[in-house]
Amino acid sequence: GGLHAFSLNDDLSAVLHLYNALKRHELVDDDLPLLADIDRYFEKTKCIWNGWDKPNQGKFVYRLHLSLGATNEMALYAQDKAAGEKPANKPAVSRAKIERTRKTSKRVATEIDPAEVSLAFRRYCQHDFNDTDEIILKQGVNLNKPLKIDPRSPVPIQLQVHESHIRLIYASIMNDFDSRLLKYNMVAVGIVFSQFLCDTFNPDGNEHVAEYEAKIKSLGSTDHRGDIRSLVNCGIVDRILAGLDYDPDPEKFQYLGEAFEEFFYNLDMNRVCIFEGLDF
Repeated sequence: GGLHAFSLNDDLSAVLHLYNALKRHELVDDDLPLLADIDRYFEKTKCIWNGWDKPNQGKFVYRLHLSLGATNEMALYAQDKAAGEKPANKPAVSRAKIERTRKTSKRVATEIDPAEVSLAFRRYCQHDFNDTDEIILKQGVNLNKPLKIDPRSPVPIQLQVHESHIRLIYASIMNDFDSRLLKYNMVAVGIVFSQFLCDTFNPDGNEHVAEYEAKIKSLGSTDHRGDIRSLVNCGIVDRILAGLDYDPDPEKFQYLGEAFEEFFYNLDMNRVCIFEGLDF
């Protein structure tokens, strides 16, 4: 559902799987601005992590392919190739088989109670700010105070009520640690992730662009610029994960950890935070 608002081309899976593999090898800081939040908030998301814990070395490629919608046989084939093996037969793939896998695999989404996500998310979904949470009360945040509505104001009452609700949501989000995800504009987050991949891997200049263009055209797509970049980026991530799975010298990928750190430590958070700059 909402996950696709900022991950139309699987950029989210590519970034988080790569980030996880680099962290396993201690090649990148594990508390990068924005990225650490997104990584934590989606650590149980089935269409990224397949319903299991995050993978360890030896399963990076396999789990990436599962997250991209591959069948188990296809993902195992990719992992064997990454290990330098030569599988006898490439698994037969059909749209029908992929669709059956999508409907029955651990990627299938399940409905959750908003309260399981966080207190702020429950308040937001149910428009209920009656809360006696001790932590919030100790911080001096009164979510139960009456709305400040002035019938003499030139601002329409409906807008005053709306602004008051926004203020309550803001107070709830910023004082409930588990709800900080709600402060992000997820479309903007998706744009940032795409920019990171494109800045890091320069897909437009990749030697395999023609190959990917042919694949896209064979599917009958005409407006495919973004798809080609995504295919190139995912292909590069796949090869890097293979190295992090099996290369005897994973420290050769230290440059990539440095690229993560340089990009996200220098990220202007105004680009992704909904409430940034608002006077509350």
